[in-house]
Amino acid sequence: MSAEVDAARALFSGFVSGAVVAFATVAIALWAMSRSARWRTRIASLGRLPLPLVGVVLVNVAVLGWTLLGLLLGAAYIEVADPLRFGLIVHGLVLIAVIAAAFVLRGLNGAIWATAIVAAFAFGVLLPALAG
Repeated sequence: MSAEVDAARALFSGFVSGAVVAFATVAIALWAMSRSARWRTRIASLGRLPLPLVGVVLVNVAVLGWTLLGLLLGAAYIEVADPLRFGLIVHGLVLIAVIAAAFVLRGLNGAIWATAIVAAFAFGVLLPALAG
């Protein structure tokens, strides 16, 4: 019975960590979009589309995507079962994702760095602490 409880705890921890990253990502994205003249003109060209409506769409997409990733990482944590090793793996994967983003986008901005830091903390530190 303990293995089932540990598995449920790890999966729920992944879900919670994914939700944390999702809401933080939406806040970061809306902040970056509100500060960017390019995004303001893009949204203005769509008519009278309010920024909160864009936020609703972003929240739905972000919650689905990040919680799915959180559940997958929670399942991976069940197999690894070592918080330090899991955290190092997650931080390495985040670093690889940041390097790939820098290569594809030919540079990084504050929103990417903020999202990477939040994801590294939530999945590399918070998930193992909650699953602990």
